[in-house]
Amino acid sequence: PGDPPPSFWLIDAEGRVVETEVLRPSKSSVLDKRAVAIVHAAAPFGPFTSAMRRQADQLVITSRFRFTREDGLETSLSATP
Repeated sequence: PGDPPPSFWLIDAEGRVVETEVLRPSKSSVLDKRAVAIVHAAAPFGPFTSAMRRQADQLVITSRFRFTREDGLETSLSATP
């Protein structure tokens, strides 16, 4: 039933989450907070490679978390430097 609300994460070159935000809140603030908590629980991510550092010092990751009764959690990701 429709796309889940998008969120973004800002990750620095050391793999630390600098910022997270739900861009369009869902009808459930509990699930919105859970999506942000999942990102922070997954951190830290690996540091950028030399090639990645030449291109960017931070990455913006856009994700959509879909919580379902049947399958639990589904997500889709995209990244831009």
